[in-house]
Amino acid sequence: MPHRATPTTSSRARRARLIASSAVAAGLLATAFPTLASATNGDSEGAPVCTETSILPGITQGSQSFTDKGVAVFVGGDYLALPEAAESEGRLVVGGTTTISAGLFNLGRAGGGSQITPPPGSDMLISLGAVTVTAGSNLHVGHGLEKGTKKGGNVLSGGDITGTMDLNGGTAKPNKPGATSTKVDAARETLATASQKLAALEANGTLGTDSGWPALIGDGTDATQVFSLTAQQADDLGAVTFKNVGTDTPIVINVSGTTARLDSTYVAGGNFGQRIDDFTKIGAWAPRIVWNFPDATELTLAGGSQLVGSILAPEADVADSTHTNGRLWVGGDLTFGGSYSGLEHHNYPWIGASELGCEPTDIPEPPVVVPTVPPLPPVPTQSPEPTESSTPTESVTPSDEPSATPSESVSSTPSESPEVLGTSVPSPSESPEVLGTSVPSPEAEEGGLAMTGATVATASIVALLLAGGGAALLILRRRAAQQG
Repeated sequence: MPHRATPTTSSRARRARLIASSAVAAGLLATAFPTLASATNGDSEGAPVCTETSILPGITQGSQSFTDKGVAVFVGGDYLALPEAAESEGRLVVGGTTTISAGLFNLGRAGGGSQITPPPGSDMLISLGAVTVTAGSNLHVGHGLEKGTKKGGNVLSGGDITGTMDLNGGTAKPNKPGATSTKVDAARETLATASQKLAALEANGTLGTDSGWPALIGDGTDATQVFSLTAQQADDLGAVTFKNVGTDTPIVINVSGTTARLDSTYVAGGNFGQRIDDFTKIGAWAPRIVWNFPDATELTLAGGSQLVGSILAPEADVADSTHTNGRLWVGGDLTFGGSYSGLEHHNYPWIGASELGCEPTDIPEPPVVVPTVPPLPPVPTQSPEPTESSTPTESVTPSDEPSATPSESVSSTPSESPEVLGTSVPSPSESPEVLGTSVPSPEAEEGGLAMTGATVATASIVALLLAGGGAALLILRRRAAQQG
């Protein structure tokens, strides 16, 4: 891990005060909301799908506020929830095994969260490997979510599903590797592509200070505010203020380095005194911010506050011992827990790319276009058989004039090749161009339509008839010469 600069006595004191206040806030979060097992069921009937322009709530308790069809947490490797972990809001997709060793653990819906949840009765845990709830733990999925006959949440696994769990009307679907791997592969590809595209963005903001603390200062004009930090600079942030970054624009922080740490103790917006990592304001900021770690193979998420914004780490194993707010997408293993109790992931989409939104762009199969083959011309009628005449006394030289040409020839290629329609997914109107997903149109077939057996047969008949017509013309001319 990179060497961390030794803080001065005054900076130590300031950080200690921030950590103490953050720890108080974290404790409030753990006790302010009862667990879902004892909370009143929310009425999720008719909750709309959130969009990039939706005004999203802060951390609340109650009924479902929005429906989210996307993936809140993606783990390319194994997922482990330790006893300190309490809730993971939204859909969880795991490329390895899933182990819940956390006592009572809520998945899909949180007692205190954004209340942006998957649709009732949908797959809320998708794990390519086995799902194991260890002895003494209890997995609650989709508690209180209900719409008509659809209730709770499903657990879909490519392996076995074992342990104590309450699916609240949902269904356990073990040993379905085919259906599971498709979803895992799609999320893995999206993570890699999105991270690479974000990493390629040119920075338009700088790292400065506000009130003696680090500040990420944007240019205030570009459609996306972009910052580039080293792993050491990100590790040194602790408390950070976002300045001059607009009011609704996406914010990208690219962090380089193979070993990284994000230690969130205090997050402000506008100026150092305006804290945004609290329950009421986090809904306005978390959907805007994404921390991108394209190079990291080891990433630690820590701190006594709320980590504001999504995390992308396509190559990293991640140790998460803090509250997270956004999308949490990692390519390696994710260990959730290891600090104080009551850790939660709160689900917020990122507004900068539809792939990370509440209704990710589905890529439909292009329509199959069946070409219309033009009808073949009618076959000419057979010429009458000429009458036999006596053997001529002198031979007649055939005329040099060309024989008649049929008025219409048979072509094996239609006059106009059929158009094959492609499908294009537009980029979000306010997000940078590089983040959109474009689906190339299928390649058109080379050349014209292939000549079928029926077409060859028809052409052969026409050729034979034309040859027969030429022979008849020669005989008639010989007769005319004899009579002359």
